[in-house]
Amino acid sequence: MRPTSQLKHILVSAVGDLLPAPKSWVVNYVVRHRRKQVPRWNIPFAVPLRAVLRAGRTLSWRPEPLVADDLAMLQYTGGTTGIAKGAMLTHGNLCANILQAQAWLGDSFSDEPGTLITAIPLYHV
Repeated sequence: MRPTSQLKHILVSAVGDLLPAPKSWVVNYVVRHRRKQVPRWNIPFAVPLRAVLRAGRTLSWRPEPLVADDLAMLQYTGGTTGIAKGAMLTHGNLCANILQAQAWLGDSFSDEPGTLITAIPLYHV
């Protein structure tokens, strides 16, 4: 991270952090110590994801009003043209993608809950 970065928070997670125990322990151990796929890291001011999740257990959730220009997610690029980067997608971007799919699918698009494969895969940012 560069000192002039606009990032306010950095969360670092291991491969198995979101898996249930004991599977998470086994996966993280194998990836780090057996396969040696993840080197030891030291990022100043980074907070482990598990610590954030642990701290968040005591908080209550409250919904925030959404605005189309609000950041919805950071979609990481594949890094095919260099280092992988986080592309900032707004709620408006995601809604536009859904509206594109709705226009493309026409009458076969439904308001019923279900799964939708996007017209332009989000991982090709």
